Amino acid sequence: MEALRQYLWQDKIVVIGTSYGGMVALNYAVAYPENVQSLIVIASAASSRFLELAKVNLAQRGTKEQQAIAQLLWDGKFENEAQLQEYFLVMMPMYSLTYKLAQPGRSWRRTILSPNAINVAFGGFLRTYNVLEQLHKITAPILVIAGKHDWICPPELSECRFKNL
Repeated sequence: MEALRQYLWQDKIVVIGTSYGGMVALNYAVAYPENVQSLIVIASAASSRFLELAKVNLAQRGTKEQQAIAQLLWDGKFENEAQLQEYFLVMMPMYSLTYKLAQPGRSWRRTILSPNAINVAFGGFLRTYNVLEQLHKITAPILVIAGKHDWICPPELSECRFKNL
């Protein structure tokens, strides 16, 4: 992200990230606060605490089938794109309260799915991810958006309190 900012000859940039992209945005804003004009973080978290909360939420609100297929996510063990697609088909009701399985002419899938990216994240570094103690480095205005019914990054993970504010 920093290399792209430099390549485009930008002074300060607006950084926006959703879900995992929000984690990337937070990491960038902590590492390069002088280059961030403003920061928008949507449905994300600043630490790996989201993993345990997501498992609790899924145990409380998910079906047995959803709990079983989510194990592939927790373990970072998707073998191919088809398996990841199946995950989203089974899990989509957890991601959207208005999702309907059969909507003629509409596809639930808008982008190419990458099992490798998901596996590297969930099978590795997200287990120890934590920028909570570095958030004070962010000097730009921050807008945080959280969804009331978000099962994987619940709103309580978006609450942040700074001692000096």
